[in-house]
Amino acid sequence: MIGGIWRKILAAHLKLCASRAFVVQAYPTQSHEMLFDAQTKAFTVLGGIPRRGIYDTMKTAVDKVKRGKARVSTALALVSHTCPPPDVIR
Repeated sequence: MIGGIWRKILAAHLKLCASRAFVVQAYPTQSHEMLFDAQTKAFTVLGGIPRRGIYDTMKTAVDKVKRGKARVSTALALVSHTCPPPDVIR
C-alpha cells in the first residue's frame, strides 16, 4: 500500500552465477528504462559488469519466444546501454 492505495510493484532481481550475490530493486512498471536502471544499479553495487547475462522471458529483455529455448532478445539495446566500450572490457 502506497499513499493509501494498493499498488502492484515489480521486482528486478539480478544474481551472479558464480558467487550467487544478488540485488533486488522494486519498480512501479516493467519497461526498458526499468531494466536499464536496474542493471546499472546492480552492476554498481556488485562492482562490475559480468561477461555473460541470462534473462528470463520478460518482455523488456525478450522480443520473441520461439520453439524450445530459442529467443529473440533485445540484446543490441541492452549492450549499447550497459556496456563500456570494448577496450574497457578487456
